[in-house]
Amino acid sequence: MIVERYQVTYPFLLYAGRISPHKNVVRMIEAFSALKTELEKDQFVSDLKLIIISGMTFPATLDLAATVIRSGVQNDVRFLGFVPIEVLAHLLRCGKIFVFPSLYEGFGLPPLEAMAHGNSSRTSNVSSLPEGGWAMPRCWFHPENVFEIMRALHRVLLGPARCEKK
Repeated sequence: MIVERYQVTYPFLLYAGRISPHKNVVRMIEAFSALKTELEKDQFVSDLKLIIISGMTFPATLDLAATVIRSGVQNDVRFLGFVPIEVLAHLLRCGKIFVFPSLYEGFGLPPLEAMAHGNSSRTSNVSSLPEGGWAMPRCWFHPENVFEIMRALHRVLLGPARCEKK
């Protein structure tokens, strides 16, 4: 039912959270664009999409729409707005990676929720996000570096899904 209603029949990365400057969604979209370019070179996951779940406000939506168009991924980014909890749970289970590029968090529950649903999470290495010890440093990225975000996602898609210390 969820697949039919939302027409999500392709591999996807997932972001669920507020849309505000400190959530860093603009850089996530830019990193996704760079990732799509890298994946085309690797001939891997060509139909990968980015799904953004959030109750969005009008000004934030304009900034994100402009970033999507400027980055050339208008056919690959979907904004689902608010979804019921059972839909969110399904998407958390089915997504390739949960991406959380926040610049600042008080605690950072969304990555933990994604991991509880069996999803591989990649988060920024700032604020409280690395403090819980729930993920190895290889799972983190610097949130202000678009290419570091892209490389963290690329490693998961082309390598083992788990983070391991090297």
